[in-house]
Amino acid sequence: MTVEQLKPIETFNINNLIFFPAREISVLDSVKQMFFAGQVSPLLQTLGGEHMFHPSPEEIQEFMKKGQTVLMADSTTENLVGFAKTDIWTNASSDPVGYEVGSLIVVPQFQNKGIGKFLVTEMAKTTFEMACGLPVFSVVTNDNASSLALYRHLRWQEISYLQSLNILKGVDILDGWIPPSTIFLYDN
Repeated sequence: MTVEQLKPIETFNINNLIFFPAREISVLDSVKQMFFAGQVSPLLQTLGGEHMFHPSPEEIQEFMKKGQTVLMADSTTENLVGFAKTDIWTNASSDPVGYEVGSLIVVPQFQNKGIGKFLVTEMAKTTFEMACGLPVFSVVTNDNASSLALYRHLRWQEISYLQSLNILKGVDILDGWIPPSTIFLYDN
């Protein structure tokens, strides 16, 4: 599937934006996937700072191949506008115990236009469908006021660290993560 085959969305009253759902990203040719992954990686470093992990373009492409990403781009320039992904958390036996929605980025000129809300909502819906009853959550550092406000606005349930250990059957989703953080649970 190519950019030209997808229809621009009209939701944001911004011309030329195109949304790539997870299932469409997963079938893009590998060159196009790497083209977008190459844009995501430096933006995660620049915009995400210490708020998130910084996967390489190759790691991002693997998430794309597995249908674990959503993105929005300008259909005329193919420049990335926004991105979110989901990561699978497993126990010591490699059994999935939950899915984390994260790595949300929206380039500055498109922030505060509902794009982040749209991407998180779409990624959460997709993740919930693939999770087969397992919990879907997000971890947000407490100094990331805009993301905290977003998840609260979307009515994700704030849970304690101890609750997360119980919900995820003992798996530590903070896993050595040092910045104080809030854990949100998606409630379909």
